[in-house]
Amino acid sequence: MGFHVRGACLRQTAPVYFFNDSGSPSWGGKAVAQMTCMEVLAMLKFCQREGFREGWNDHLAGRATSDAGNMFHSQFADGVPFNVWRMSYASGARVARRRDGQEAPIALPAHG
Repeated sequence: MGFHVRGACLRQTAPVYFFNDSGSPSWGGKAVAQMTCMEVLAMLKFCQREGFREGWNDHLAGRATSDAGNMFHSQFADGVPFNVWRMSYASGARVARRRDGQEAPIALPAHG
């Protein structure tokens, strides 16, 4: 599944993504106050899934960093989507490193 970011990383709204197989998710471009509970959960699940996938792929490609590809503003929704993505990215890279027999951690910079 490929996706493309169409919206900027804004403090007030979620980024707008477009998925090749399903189009744009309903939470894209919305403020948290405009989202339903299901949209918030879907957005956080996206952060987990795509953050992990990017961390895994970036490690295998030799380009893993602390949170590459994180398009959520660090202050959007009190930083929750940003941090879920960040931790999932690190987890994906860590699992890929273990698979390769490497144990060196990726340093996560403080965001606040």
